[in-house]
Amino acid sequence: MKILFVSTISNTINSFLIEHIKLLVDMGYHVDVAFNIIQPVDSRLTKLGCKIYIVPFNRSPLAMDNLRAYFVLKNIIINAKYDIIHTHTPVASFIVRMICKKSIQKVIYTAHGFHFYKGAPLINWIIYYGIEKYLSKYTYCLITITQEDYILATQKFSQKCKIVYIPGVGMRPNIETKKTSNCDLFDNSEKRIFTITSIGELNKNKNHSVVIKALSQIEVNYKYIICGEGELHDELNGLIESLNLKNKVILAGFRTDVSTILQNSDLYIHPSYREGLSVAIQEAMYYKLPILACKIRGNTDLVIEGKGGYLIQNANDSYSFVKYIQKMICMESTDREKMGDFNSRAVVKFLSENVDKEMYKLYSTLLH
Repeated sequence: MKILFVSTISNTINSFLIEHIKLLVDMGYHVDVAFNIIQPVDSRLTKLGCKIYIVPFNRSPLAMDNLRAYFVLKNIIINAKYDIIHTHTPVASFIVRMICKKSIQKVIYTAHGFHFYKGAPLINWIIYYGIEKYLSKYTYCLITITQEDYILATQKFSQKCKIVYIPGVGMRPNIETKKTSNCDLFDNSEKRIFTITSIGELNKNKNHSVVIKALSQIEVNYKYIICGEGELHDELNGLIESLNLKNKVILAGFRTDVSTILQNSDLYIHPSYREGLSVAIQEAMYYKLPILACKIRGNTDLVIEGKGGYLIQNANDSYSFVKYIQKMICMESTDREKMGDFNSRAVVKFLSENVDKEMYKLYSTLLH
C-alpha cells in the first residue's frame, strides 16, 4: 500500500510527523511526502525511503500559488496511484480533498486546530466552518487533537466521515537527566531570581505584549525570557525599552537549549489568542512547571485549573495577568512544585510513546 503525507510547509512534517511516517514504514507501507519547502527537509525522510514532492503551497488561502499547487498535486496523486492520502494543515487539506472528491483514494485528515473555535471571529465561522463541514463528506477519517474540535466535528460534520480523537501529535521532549545552568541566559554568580519563560513566535497571535505590560506593574525581582523569533521583534523590543524592562525581559530568539531554560524556570506563561494543542505548554509541563495561559481551545485539554496552573478568560486582560503572576511569585515554592509535579503526570498521555500507540491502533484499523 502506498501512502502520501501532505502538508502546506515542510516545517510541519519535520517537527511533528516523522515518527508517524516511521511507524507506517515499520508496518510495511511505503510513504512519500509532499509540501512546500520552507525549512530544509529532514534527512530522516530520505533514510525512510520517502520520495519528496515539492508543491508550491502558500499558507495564505487566497494566494494564486495555491491554484498552481492544486494542479501540481493532482498530477502527483493521479500518476503515483496512492491508496491513502494523509493530509495536515488547512490549505493543503482543502486542496487534497478537492482533488480527491471523486477519486478512489481515501483521505485521512489530521486537524491540528480548526480556524473556527469558541471566541473566534465571526468571519472564521462563516468561511472556514462551512468549508470544513462540506469537505467532511469527502474525508474518510478526521483526526482531531483537542476535545473542543472533536465534540464540534461529531455533532456537526458528515456522518460519512469517521471522527476520532487522538491526544496530540506526540510530544517528544529533549530529555536531560539533571538540572543544569549551562546557559548564557543564567548568571551563576547572581542570586537566584524568579524566572518566567514563554515560547512562541513573535507575532500577534502569541500575544507576548500583554505579559510584558503586566510585568511592568510588578515590582519584585524577576527575569522573563521569551524564546522565539518573528516579525514583531522590533516592536516588542521597543515596548520593553519604553517600560524600562531591559534588565528584566529578554528576547532570547531561536534557542536550541529550551529544555535547559525550562528546567531553570519557575513559571511558564502562554498568552496566545489561538492554539491547536500547544507543544510548548506540554514541554513546560514535562519539566514540572506550573502554567499560566489563556482559557482557549487546546489549553483547556492541558491545564487543569488550580491543580496545574491558572487559565485567564480574556487574553487582553492585563490585570488578570498581573494578579496571577503576583500570586505565583508569592506562592510557597513547595506549592508551585506540587503544581509542576501534577503537570508532569498529566502530560504523560500526550507523550509520543502513548500517542504513537494510539496512532498504531488507528492505522491498523483504517489501513486493512
